[in-house]
Amino acid sequence: MRTWIVCSACSQAEPVSGGKFFVELNDNLFFEVVCPKGHEIRITLESTKYSILFDFGLVAIMDGYYREAVSSIAASLERLYEFFIRVVCTKHDIPFKYVEKNWAHVAKQSERQLGAFYFLYLLETGKPAVVLKNELVEFRNKVIHKGTLPTKEETLNYAEKVHDYMMDLVKYMTNSMDDATSRTWVDERARRAKGDPNFSTISPGPANMVPHVYDPVRHALTFREKLERLRHCSRWLVT
Repeated sequence: MRTWIVCSACSQAEPVSGGKFFVELNDNLFFEVVCPKGHEIRITLESTKYSILFDFGLVAIMDGYYREAVSSIAASLERLYEFFIRVVCTKHDIPFKYVEKNWAHVAKQSERQLGAFYFLYLLETGKPAVVLKNELVEFRNKVIHKGTLPTKEETLNYAEKVHDYMMDLVKYMTNSMDDATSRTWVDERARRAKGDPNFSTISPGPANMVPHVYDPVRHALTFREKLERLRHCSRWLVT
């Protein structure tokens, strides 16, 4: 899968058409590349991992890859749980090295990550976490672990309900822990560059789950409206 980035030197020389080219996505979401005209670029995406995975799911739905859509959206939810955990740790000024040391104990076990999320949510809100409906969990498990081939409508139903569940959590973070959410997001991007401050950022696509409330369009739209909006946008993810 590829996405486009922009060479700032080329775009300054040719503001209308210059600077855009495609790069292969990587897990770190950080790119050290040379543009077609020879300029060296160090750039990262202005998006969280969970946001990008969710857009993967939307693109897969539009292309008719429903099993892949379920897998991407399920992974997006898990990464949102991780992001919430990191936001809470940031709020309480836990050093990053301690967070990473603790995370290593649960990094390979999603059930442990979910347990950590549930209790940190309880600690922060004073209320039990809202649990994703069992029917959605069972559907996800059948698709991912048993090879079930979902229909379009089953996939849309799963995606829409998970989307609404995630948006409630995203809105809670941005409304109740905005400073910690911002710091966590900024720190995540900075760590992609491994401590070197000389890099730029770009937001090439919808990023439908960005952890900020400053773009009301992304939050006001329903899942179906977001999907329809994406159908009429230039693709930021291409094969």
